[in-house]
Amino acid sequence: MTQASGEIVDEILTVACLLGVSDVHFNPVCDEFAVLFRLHGRLLHASDADSSLPQTVSKAAVQRLKVLAKLNLGEQRKPQDGQLVVQSAQEPCDLRINVMPTVRGERLAARITSRHTMLDSLASLGMTDQQQEQVQTVLREQSGLIVVAGRIGSGKSTTMHAMLHEKSKEGASVLSIEDPVERYEDSIAQIQVDERQGLTFSACLRSALRQDPDVLMVGEIRDEITAAMAVRAGMIGHLIMTSLHADHPALVITRLLDFGIRPHFIETALRLIIWQRLRPVYCECCGGQGCAQCHQLGVLGRKAEFQVMTTQTLEPLFFAMQMHVQSIPTCGRDEGFGPIYSEAETSRYGVFPERFERPFASRN
Repeated sequence: MTQASGEIVDEILTVACLLGVSDVHFNPVCDEFAVLFRLHGRLLHASDADSSLPQTVSKAAVQRLKVLAKLNLGEQRKPQDGQLVVQSAQEPCDLRINVMPTVRGERLAARITSRHTMLDSLASLGMTDQQQEQVQTVLREQSGLIVVAGRIGSGKSTTMHAMLHEKSKEGASVLSIEDPVERYEDSIAQIQVDERQGLTFSACLRSALRQDPDVLMVGEIRDEITAAMAVRAGMIGHLIMTSLHADHPALVITRLLDFGIRPHFIETALRLIIWQRLRPVYCECCGGQGCAQCHQLGVLGRKAEFQVMTTQTLEPLFFAMQMHVQSIPTCGRDEGFGPIYSEAETSRYGVFPERFERPFASRN
């Protein structure tokens, strides 16, 4: 590992932070690694974003990144995750490193979170005054489920952290369960999911509920047990925030139904859906055609657009949900269908057995 390799890596990461790059990719090509930036949602060669950067780097440069992220240099057959901090001219940037083995060698991706661009209020997100008031009204409640939805990379975590920051300023007890923790905040007790150690979302959620939180954020609902526990917690006196991947606000309810949650519980717990997407901000100099100022991308950045649905606007969706579920014929145990979870498991995790049925004959 040479000093030159270290200098190249430092320059790439520093420039990426200054430009507002969200991801840096090191793709294995023959004996070298192509360097690409994800800038404003678009992928381009690092050299196209800044002519001083190289198109490719050596294996020693990627090895240096693994060292900085405290990863195992000798392990090249399994995925690895790590973190590091880069000091830029503005403010420190937090990097999340992931290494994945491919047929051509290890591929490394770095997700960049700039502390300078962290948004800590609803106004800074770009919500309208009416949307801010709708969200604030729900945040003043003592219980219920808030779901932030959108596509991957639409800024859902940023929105949830802004709401958590609003509550922490009021003196509320705030906990978050995240995978991974992308931004560190002193006013929030943050829990890092580690499935290898048994710290799954559901296990962390079960324990966090005993910590007497006023507000609890579950970074993402990924399985039936976590969904059921989050909904139950929102029904019995906790304000729960979580996120779901959905292309439309109405699909949030569909996703919850797919996780096995009964319609009545969804209607009782769900207080707010915030659906968002990122729209490009086109370069005024070139009219979106591409120029030196926008690195030939035609855009200078992206801004968030929101759709906020409260219980009042959710009523038509709840009605449609009830009518749809009632129109679907159900299969009972006497027809050869058995529940996925045993009675002991449904009692322990709060899973609703009526919805958990498998489409094959039971052996019992």
